Amino acid sequence: MNSPRIVRLSVDSRACLAHELCVKACPQVFSLAEGVVSLNPNFQQYLETHAEQILNAEGLCPTRAIVVETEPPRPQPPASPLDPTLKGKSIAELLRATRGLPPMPLWWKFWRR
Repeated sequence: MNSPRIVRLSVDSRACLAHELCVKACPQVFSLAEGVVSLNPNFQQYLETHAEQILNAEGLCPTRAIVVETEPPRPQPPASPLDPTLKGKSIAELLRATRGLPPMPLWWKFWRR
């Protein structure tokens, strides 16, 4: 199977919680330093040869701290609970958003107070 060509790879250190799933999936590219996952200094040489493992590591990241841009572009994943547009929402609203359900009805906000 031909994997898409990786054109950009980054790790958001603010979102990373150091679960190390990406390090286990592709240790040639990712490493743990000071409690945060980062890219190895020579990661660019592995972008073509380890593309499948890098894409797998991106999918394993529970906080979606790994950002991979490919050519051709892939479809965007659904919103995660850490999505800034969901900040300040209740747990019920977060669950509905991650499951792709419509938002709570307006009367619900007044009723629960």
